[in-house]
Amino acid sequence: MVLHWAIGRRSPAEWVRPDDSFLPLNSKRFDAICVQSPFQKNVVYPEFRSLNISLEWLAADKDRAVQAINFVLLEPKKNWWHNNNKQNFQIPLALTPAAQNENESGNLDPELLALGKRLADVA
Repeated sequence: MVLHWAIGRRSPAEWVRPDDSFLPLNSKRFDAICVQSPFQKNVVYPEFRSLNISLEWLAADKDRAVQAINFVLLEPKKNWWHNNNKQNFQIPLALTPAAQNENESGNLDPELLALGKRLADVA
């Protein structure tokens, strides 16, 4: 299973490839706008897959706000795209004013940490 994804900066529906330095392990550029990140087998339960995406860079990149992470899932062996009935999946990252103030003080927003946990559970 592969996460085929990008970020939305100007609008939540936009697909923009994140900077290569922020990509999860074994990720590859798919094209000019997308990245593909493979899920890894769980050592204890090989039937499960996980993907660890650190979101700390979102808080550090204050000059270029990210409004959403957009993605679809790909099963490469079958060339099967899980794309939410051609509407893609989206995780909104709109921050509340309180969360924005917290980010300005240098702390990572708890909403972003929760998002990272949700992404890690996708498989």
